[in-house]
Amino acid sequence: MMTKISPSRGRRRRAKLGYTVIEIMMALAVLSIGATGVIAMQKATLVGNVRARTLATGNAVASAWIERLRVDGLRWKVLNGLSTLSNTRWLNTTGGWFLPASVTAEDISAQADVLGRDTETDAEAAYCTHLRLTRLTENTMRAEVRVYWLRYADAQGASNTGTFDGAALCDNTPSYVTKIGTANALLRYHFVYLATGIIRSN
Repeated sequence: MMTKISPSRGRRRRAKLGYTVIEIMMALAVLSIGATGVIAMQKATLVGNVRARTLATGNAVASAWIERLRVDGLRWKVLNGLSTLSNTRWLNTTGGWFLPASVTAEDISAQADVLGRDTETDAEAAYCTHLRLTRLTENTMRAEVRVYWLRYADAQGASNTGTFDGAALCDNTPSYVTKIGTANALLRYHFVYLATGIIRSN
């Protein structure tokens, strides 16, 4: 004997079999909104990580130059009543900002690559260092280090697009070095400044 299913029970049974198209579309809309937020967060995190890495590298380069200047200060003595400041590598240059001279024999350069390693190759230069030395007293000196790098560079950080007049990042011409210290430079470069005091070693 067959039992008859009422029309209302049949509709309820069919409704329980699956999701409607509207429910699927709503679920996809919620999923896409959530995915968009996650993607935006990942992009912000990636940009933040890159900036943090470049800033940490810039700090490391500046700290290395502070130590080099302190070691250079060990050459500054008084022998037979005469100062040996002229025998130092960099401390004998006082005045405004300048690009420190390279020491090829020891692989010391004012230029550094994206990893913060000294390099003499302009194409590899991602960071550049300037020094400013001020004589305070007969026995003391203030040493300032300025490390800068381009705000917008290519993936290797070696592009000079964005420098003043398309010059090399570590161009040593006085006009370029002066421009690095102007307010307009903040639109093109990031900066790290460190300072220390150097005392004559005896």
